[in-house]
Amino acid sequence: LGAWYDRDDVEVVEVLRQATVQQVHWMLERGDETEAQSDLQSMSTGIRSFSKRALRDGEQPQKLAASVSDLLMGCGLFRFDPLVVG
Repeated sequence: LGAWYDRDDVEVVEVLRQATVQQVHWMLERGDETEAQSDLQSMSTGIRSFSKRALRDGEQPQKLAASVSDLLMGCGLFRFDPLVVG
């Protein structure tokens, strides 16, 4: 599957810009903008400690801010179409 957008459409570009900013803010709020801690269950370094709840069977870690998916769905840009190569 692949997502495609008309990069010459100014409205599409603006929505994608807003989505990118929201995603970066969400990642910064989580304190893991590089996803370096994404596979950690728990870790302690000095006075800081990180832990997260265990995922349920089949559950995937959240990689996309809820506000981003809401924005893209609301604007009709959260769609995935078959990508045919060749």
